[in-house]
Amino acid sequence: MRDSKVDKSQLNKVVAQAKELKAEDYTEESYKVLKDAITAAELVVKNNKANQKEVDDAKEKILAAKDNLVTKAEEAFKIAEKSVKALEEAIGKDLKIEENLRKAEEALKVAEESISKVPTEVEGLEALLERFNVAKKVINDVIEINNLKETLAEKIAEGKQYEEDDYVKSSWDKLNSVLYKASQVLKNPKATKEEIQEQINLVDVAIKALIIPAPNFEKEKFVIEKSNFKGQVRFILENAEEGLTYYVTNYFGPDEDAPSVDTIYEGKVKEKFNTELENNTLVLVPVKVNTYVAIIAVDKDGKIVNFQKEFMWYYMVP
Repeated sequence: MRDSKVDKSQLNKVVAQAKELKAEDYTEESYKVLKDAITAAELVVKNNKANQKEVDDAKEKILAAKDNLVTKAEEAFKIAEKSVKALEEAIGKDLKIEENLRKAEEALKVAEESISKVPTEVEGLEALLERFNVAKKVINDVIEINNLKETLAEKIAEGKQYEEDDYVKSSWDKLNSVLYKASQVLKNPKATKEEIQEQINLVDVAIKALIIPAPNFEKEKFVIEKSNFKGQVRFILENAEEGLTYYVTNYFGPDEDAPSVDTIYEGKVKEKFNTELENNTLVLVPVKVNTYVAIIAVDKDGKIVNFQKEFMWYYMVP
């Protein structure tokens, strides 16, 4: 017989409210606890012999199960938070060790994937993303430095392939000096991205600035023409290369120093260049009784590829 003093109204209300909750919003494990509590409560509701304590216990179990429900969003955040913590632990190790860097990259992928599953409205996600991005930058910086060092090593190896005897000494010495400094930076475990990139650029510039000595022109290859006491010197280039533009210029001597390559190329001498080479011949009108000349060759990019400071002559012009 049913006890008329047993009040099941609150239990019925709690059961009804619990049934409104959707399973897809919660983790399977936490929702199962609630579902089992609802099932048990419904049996109590149907049991006419149930006492008030059993009714109240059934209600409390449902309320407790509701309190312990974990939304899928919360679960995703917990997983993401755990993965970010693992990532932070991974970057705390020496990433110069290949195995540590590999594990850090794996942790980065796991954290990135887990964060992508967290709904944007979840509280705490923004702060978690900040932590993730800090760790990601640490890893990316190490990877970038490693890549830059590989590039620098390749540039150094490229620079060492050139033979000293094939180039003008000043340009070779410059490359050698740059290669030495670049090697020091390459060995430095504390070298920054900026320092490494600077050395890559310097080695590249030094390689491109290597100057091939001018061809060995024979003296008898020159023809001197005279007219009205004004001499004209013709330089016939026996080994002129296609694709190069050759220039000839005066500068005064013999007591004056030979002009630098830059000075010659910028036209800061007292006689301008001939800009064309016809029939392998350069023509120069000496402007002084005692004069020196210099010949350079320039490629299509404007780079001086042939120049020899010792390549100069003394001319007597009547």
